[in-house]
Amino acid sequence: MRSCVGCHVYCIPLPRVALHAKASSLSWQLKTLHGALISLNQLLSNHKAMSNHAQVPGEPTETTTSLVETATGAIQGFRPIKQIHEHLCAFHFYGYDMTRQVEAHHFCAHQNEEMRQCLIYDTPEADAKLIGLEYMISENLFLTLPDEEKPLWHSHLYEVKSGVLFMPRVPGPIERHGLDKVCKTYGKTIHFWQVDKGDNLPLGLPQLMMALTRDGQLDEELGR
Repeated sequence: MRSCVGCHVYCIPLPRVALHAKASSLSWQLKTLHGALISLNQLLSNHKAMSNHAQVPGEPTETTTSLVETATGAIQGFRPIKQIHEHLCAFHFYGYDMTRQVEAHHFCAHQNEEMRQCLIYDTPEADAKLIGLEYMISENLFLTLPDEEKPLWHSHLYEVKSGVLFMPRVPGPIERHGLDKVCKTYGKTIHFWQVDKGDNLPLGLPQLMMALTRDGQLDEELGR
């Protein structure tokens, strides 16, 4: 036994084994709590994603409609759509409010070497919503625009250099070659569907969107 300093009460020190057991128990509890917090955060993120991906109102597609679509799909050409050759993923924010940011999946086709046009969806899945359009032009064409028009366009330089604009599932060498060209372009983007608000239909006026231009602008949750 030993006397505690100050109170002179004789105490029996805990064996080292007991102290080690208590430390191990505390460590396990902390790990469990950490895991629970991660799970809770994931649930909250999933809930937010689900709320943003609102279901479109309306009756399910009828069998007769599907049959007609199968027939027209076999007969018609869909040439403009078949020109799509590239999938780019990036993040846009509303021109008047940088805090409102959305994930944007671009499916693009070239008009020529200096101009491409992209359909923008909220996800790359089959049930994705068509939320907007983006036109991309070369720097040469951008410089020919009237001065009052230029502020409506954004550079892709930072997006490419920082990695926030990328080609999903494309091998590195091919992606680098493609993004080297995107890096030197400017985009004009209009969104029609405010999915970040949870709208289940494209409501309100079309919105001019902008792109990230420096570190610290991207919403951390979107960047995960």
